[in-house]
Amino acid sequence: MPKSFLCVLLHAHLPYVRHPEIEDSLEERWLFEALTETYLPLLRMLEERARRNAPGRITISLSPTLLAMFEDPLLRRRYSFRLGRLVELAEREVARTRHDARFQPLAIHYRERFRESLAQFEDRYRRDVVSAFRALFESGQVRLITCGATHGYLPLMSLGAPSWRAQIGTAVRDTECGPVALGRDAESSRQVWSASEGYPGDSSYREYYRDQGFDLPIDEVREFLPSGGTRTHLGLKYYRITDRRTPHREPYEPARASARAREHAAHFLRERSAQAKAASDRLGQPALLLAPYDAELMGHWWYEGPEWLGHVLDEAARDPGIEAVDPIEAMDRIPRACEGRLHPSSWGEGGYSAVWLDSSNDWIYRHLNRAAERMQHLAQGRERYDALQARALAQAGRELLLAQASDWAFIMRTGTLVPYAVRRTELHLQRFGKLEEGVRSGRVDAVELAEFEELDPIFPALDAGLFA
Repeated sequence: MPKSFLCVLLHAHLPYVRHPEIEDSLEERWLFEALTETYLPLLRMLEERARRNAPGRITISLSPTLLAMFEDPLLRRRYSFRLGRLVELAEREVARTRHDARFQPLAIHYRERFRESLAQFEDRYRRDVVSAFRALFESGQVRLITCGATHGYLPLMSLGAPSWRAQIGTAVRDTECGPVALGRDAESSRQVWSASEGYPGDSSYREYYRDQGFDLPIDEVREFLPSGGTRTHLGLKYYRITDRRTPHREPYEPARASARAREHAAHFLRERSAQAKAASDRLGQPALLLAPYDAELMGHWWYEGPEWLGHVLDEAARDPGIEAVDPIEAMDRIPRACEGRLHPSSWGEGGYSAVWLDSSNDWIYRHLNRAAERMQHLAQGRERYDALQARALAQAGRELLLAQASDWAFIMRTGTLVPYAVRRTELHLQRFGKLEEGVRSGRVDAVELAEFEELDPIFPALDAGLFA
């Protein structure tokens, strides 16, 4: 029997957040944290594999909103400044802990980590992270794919195909690819994601929630916090998980965590190999195991995740029964595959729509779906609009796509930063309403339109015809 296939897919997505009116917003730091803790470490791991021509390939899904933020000059400049400040904070921590044998090695660890990230972003990439991903694709280490334009939750879009076409079509035109649907393997997910069974909860790994942004006296960290001085994670975490049943935490030991990551990678690959063999024996052909994870799990939530993943790929290269490839290659090499009609489903709790539709967020859908209907009507008359109306129509499409982002409903459901999620939903719908009225009446406010284009410049080549 030929080898079966392990397809690791990392879904990299963040909502489009850009606040030129605020010098240092808490929400922009979502991107900066993800760059420092997930995307740059993943790139380093994959680049090391490319240098030694290591076999095996993963798939990374880069959402269009994330790509737009990677390419935004304002956000690039702000991230570079942010990294410099982290280096400065770590240097202060090295000095503060100079007589503390437990924590100074960790302060030095973070200082070197931040310095490495700054050199990677500034000197090697010239602030161009997209090109770094592209180079890995060209080296054969990564298959790059994407998702809906703003990560809209398609099952709850009442217009069906027209709304899906705008979400998917905008992404397709940005990346020149087509849609494919595959089911994920539940066992692979459980061993990494589960709070009770998953690897990231091991006592040797770094504790996410203990951070110097909260532990240090406020006067020592105030200047490194967002505008307004709100306490938040700064990325210097000195403790390991130890025992989740007690509040006590022991100092983090990177070498111990690294050894544990290697052990967990070997265990994961053994389990996947046995699972694939059992499946291929039943099927009479190679099995395909799709193991998808949110990319931010690797590094941000699970500090050792990128290292673990590198070991998984090395283990797969030595296994006689399973091969790490991307889904497109696997589908090309499997003799028979099932085709069928997609049913509404999600990665969320229960596998359906509960995360995106409950009493905390259900109010948004009547507004979103009504706006989609109005956008469809506007787009159908696009041939008769003048140049200003055409610009306003395109911007109305951008505002609708941004309002449709599933992140806002998700945040409302989880109860984190709810006012921000509500404000973003209402803001984009309000802008859409003003633009729609201007296009419909033929009285577009050119100054207001230019302001909206400056605030939300995503998808510059958006085709309003997709909404028709």
